[in-house]
Amino acid sequence: MAQTYPKTFENCSTCNFWDGKREINASGTQITVKSPATMGSCEFQKGEDKVAYMYCPNWSEINS
Repeated sequence: MAQTYPKTFENCSTCNFWDGKREINASGTQITVKSPATMGSCEFQKGEDKVAYMYCPNWSEINS
C-alpha cells in the first residue's frame, strides 16, 4: 500500500541522499513511496540499503 510523507518528515524516503523509487507531488510538498518498506540505496552511507520509513540521522531535505 502506498505511503505519503510530508517533504519535511525526516525519514529516508524524504532525504536527498536516499536513492529509492519515490514520487514528489506537483507542489513539491509530499513524497509518495509504493510501501513504507520500499528499499533504496543511501548515498550518505556509501550505498547501504535503507527502507523508506527509517529515521535518518543525516537527513537532508530533498531537492524537488
